[in-house]
This record gives sequence, structure tokens and C-alpha cells, in this order.
Amino acid sequence: MPEVKIEEMNKISVAGLILKKIIDKNIADPKKFSKVSNLDSIINLGIGRMKLHLVMKYGAIEVRPGHHPNPTASVSGTMEAILDVGQGRYHRVPAKFFSGKFKLGGNVMALMPLMSILQM
Repeated sequence: MPEVKIEEMNKISVAGLILKKIIDKNIADPKKFSKVSNLDSIINLGIGRMKLHLVMKYGAIEVRPGHHPNPTASVSGTMEAILDVGQGRYHRVPAKFFSGKFKLGGNVMALMPLMSILQM
């Protein structure tokens, strides 16, 4: 079974540990894992003041502390906005997007396959 690895465990935020647990649960489902198993991308995540990035390389997934200098895409937002996305409450996202509480950057199409593994 695939498993998310954490690089530099002593530097990872609580958000990184929670993210690992959520992704591990979702990639245990072969159907969900198949949606991300061929990705080669780096995604910066900003959750409140916590910064981390996902490195996805053909089925291997790592959570690393801090932001990567050259990500494929980025997602940032308040804890509330990120939780709304993670819990599938997409109807709340446009208001947060337009108020600046939720931001996307880079190749946002690279974020679409991630939706299946970031659901709580």
C-alpha cells in the first residue's frame, strides 16, 4: 500500500501531519490513488501561517516543510477556507476566493487530481 513520507519530521507543522493522515487514508483506495499515481508535480500549501509543500513523483508522495521555490501550483488560505475545501463545502469557496481568504497560483489544472486525495 502506498504511504506518504514526511521529510524533516522535526520541522514539519501540525498541518503537515494532518495532511499526511488524510492523504494516507485516501490513497488506500486504489481508485483515488490511480488519479494521482502518474503525477510529477510540486504543490505549495499555505494554511494560515503554516507553509509546506507536496512533492508528487509517479506514485510517491512526500510532505516537506516550507514552500518550494519553483512549484507547479500553489494553494493558500485561512484555516477555515482550507477546511471548507477539505470537507467538500465548495459552495463557500467563491466568497473566500473573492475576499482573498483562498488563493490559487501556478498551473491550477495540476490541482484537480489532488481533490480526490485531500477530502477529509
